[in-house]
Amino acid sequence: MHDNSSLWTGALRGKYLKTDGSLPLPQAKGRDSPLWKALCKTWPMMMDAVESRVEMRVSRSSTSYAANNGGGDGNNSGV
Repeated sequence: MHDNSSLWTGALRGKYLKTDGSLPLPQAKGRDSPLWKALCKTWPMMMDAVESRVEMRVSRSSTSYAANNGGGDGNNSGV
């Protein structure tokens, strides 16, 4: 979904995302499968783990980019 102005992107955002752009928490109903109920219970914990891994990878990528391009340590050897 790179083209934010397309009709398809707007339809998907309107259907699946909350107004702040986040995904809603899944809700288990009484007749749902035990697997779905377990996923709904653990969803917040799983999302926290995913977000922390993404943040860690982004910060690690930024650090390695800065180090490889002469930033961060005052050394301009990579420029």
